[in-house]
Formats: sequence, structure tokens, C-alpha cells
Amino acid sequence: MRSSNNIKKILTISVAAYNVEEYLDNCLSSLCVNTEILNSIEVIVVDDGATDNSYKIALKYADMYPNSFIAVHKSNGGYGSTINYSIEHARGKYFKTLDGDDWFDSEQLESFIKMLLKCNEDVIFSDVRHCYRKRSFVDKVSDTANVDSIDGLSSIKLLEIWGITFKTELLRRSGIQLPNHCLYTDNILDTIPIANARTFGLFEGALYCYRHDRPGQSISVRQRIKKIDDQYEVVKLLVRFYEEEKEKNSLNLGWTLERTALTYKYLFWTSILLPGKQSRKKIVDYEKTIQNMSPDVFIKLEELGTRGLLAKVIRDLDYKFLFLFKLYYLVALVIRPILLSIEKET
Repeated sequence: MRSSNNIKKILTISVAAYNVEEYLDNCLSSLCVNTEILNSIEVIVVDDGATDNSYKIALKYADMYPNSFIAVHKSNGGYGSTINYSIEHARGKYFKTLDGDDWFDSEQLESFIKMLLKCNEDVIFSDVRHCYRKRSFVDKVSDTANVDSIDGLSSIKLLEIWGITFKTELLRRSGIQLPNHCLYTDNILDTIPIANARTFGLFEGALYCYRHDRPGQSISVRQRIKKIDDQYEVVKLLVRFYEEEKEKNSLNLGWTLERTALTYKYLFWTSILLPGKQSRKKIVDYEKTIQNMSPDVFIKLEELGTRGLLAKVIRDLDYKFLFLFKLYYLVALVIRPILLSIEKET
């Protein structure tokens, strides 16, 4: 590990670098805007037991910019372990994650840092650019968000971790500890800390550039099916958390419920894609468990957009004719990005 000196930082950026040597240079170079910005940020690049040259690339940046970049090599513990490490060691007032195959818009980063230097909100929301091989589009948080209240963010179009920046103190106060060797833990990170956040800010710029279509991505259909048990564990953790927060009557219970139900919706529809009778058995098992754990989450799923309404139809049909819904979902996965890119500014 190479460590920087004790210069005060406004933002810690946690970069998960597991076997992303093809993309990591592009990721890290996007953070090297100018000396002023470099002096304001701390970049913790965590090589989580990679078997490629990811750590060597991280070391190159730590050598070039020792006051800003920290290269960490550790045994494999999964995505959650990289975030846990970065939260524990972060020195920035604010904290943001960046996957090693994604990048920040350098111009937007400069504007974002200038904004952070003037603000003190618990959570900052920002736009996200979704990048496919031949097209891109921007999800604008300002289209749906009224950050005077977290209630302004409780909508079908919910924000995800790519568009969220936390005050580091909030993360530590939440006591968040992501599970090791488990995918989809970003759903925990964008839910639990916000449960008791009091103030919110908005940056109207597409800072995060999220790369789609990469082989082996955790959001790919094949990987989601393969790792469906990981999704299930994350959902159960969030459902338990929601019920605990409900007992406490926490500040932002609506956000917690909606985020938890949305994560369950992803699991529900992933199980639709399982082969044959295995699909129906999985869905029925999941449904019984979630309904017993939290009737609120079970019902809330039905309110989350078209797929929520279709989930209700599937329930009313007693989980029959799933092949029709599987066909619909597969088609939707292909054409949705195309339709969005046509609808939004590219």
C-alpha cells in the first residue's frame, strides 16, 4: 500500500479495481483534472485480489500523484470489502464510489468539487450518464427530485449509487458494514446510510459515466441468474433493516421502503428468467419469505412501475404462464436502453 500525506481532502473516491486493467487507466486519468482538484481529492484504489495488472496501474498513479492516489492490494473479499476498507480509511469530508471500469466526466468533476467546498449537506445527488457501445443517455435527477425533502426522491425513478455522494461522517454514523464475497451490495450502500440523513443537495451535472455492455458485468442477465442467491441475501438484509427502522420510526422511512422494494423487484424479475419449473419454485419461495418478513415490502413492489404492476398480475395468476412474462422481460432488457437513448439527450 502507498499512502498520501495528511493534506485535508474534500472528497474520497473509492475505486474498486478487480481485473479491470483494460479500463482502469481511463478511469483514473479522468480524475486527474488539474493540481487544484488533485489536492482536493483522495483516491483509494483497491485491488481486491486481482489476477491482472490492475494493481500495477494503481501504483503508477500513486507514484505520479502521491498526495492524491493510494494503491491498496488485498486478498479477495468482494466488492463490499473494498467499500468497507475505503470508508474506514477515508479522510475526505465526502465519499463517493467509482467502479474501475467506469469513469468521471472530468469537467463535471471540477464543478462538483467546487460545489462540495461550499456545502455541508449529508447527501448529494447528481446526474448519471449511461454509456453503451454506440450510444449514451443521461438520467437527470432533477427531472424527479425535489431535494428540499427526501420525499421528493420517493418515486418510481429512484436514484442508485452512481448518482449519490455521502458525507463520510454519515456513513460511519450509520455503522454500515457490507458483506464480503457478495454481489449487489451497492443496493445496501444506497439505502442504509440515507435512512437517517437530514439534509440533501443536488448537483445538476452528469458526473458519473456508467459503462454498460461489458462482458461479465454483475448486471448482465447471465451474471444475475448465476448470482441470484447473492441478490436474495441482499434483499433479506434490507427487509430486516426496513422493519428495524419502522420500529424506530426513522426519518426517511419512505425512501427505505421504496429502495428495499425496488431491490426485491430486481430479484423477482431475475427469478422469472430461471429455466422451467425452477422459476416458479424460486418465485414462490421468495414471495412467501418476503411476505412473512415484511408485508409492506411485499405490497410496495406492486407500486413500482410497469414491472411492479406485472408482478401483481403474476401473483393473481398464481405464478402461472411465466414463459410469457419471461419473453416480455427479455425483450424489454434489449429495447429499453435503445428507447431511453432516443428519448433523452445523447
